[in-house]
Amino acid sequence: SGFFQGLKTRIKYGVKPHLVDLCGLPEIGAVRSQKLYDAGFRSVGDLAKDPDKTANVLRLKGEKLDVILEISKKAYLKDLTNSS
Repeated sequence: SGFFQGLKTRIKYGVKPHLVDLCGLPEIGAVRSQKLYDAGFRSVGDLAKDPDKTANVLRLKGEKLDVILEISKKAYLKDLTNSS
């Protein structure tokens, strides 16, 4: 069912497959996901690695940014656990 969820996101935002993960975040649509991708972010977990760069690329601050960074930290820790 991951395939269909990804397809649903692709249709909703009109994005290519490589942007689906990033579009799953609140406040992130086609434009912001492409900006993140162009800045070198490939997954939600990548955002936690450089919060300052994330904030600059997204031009967000406050609670909206905090929510995105919290989600990205959880994804990053999950990635670390799965790769061990």
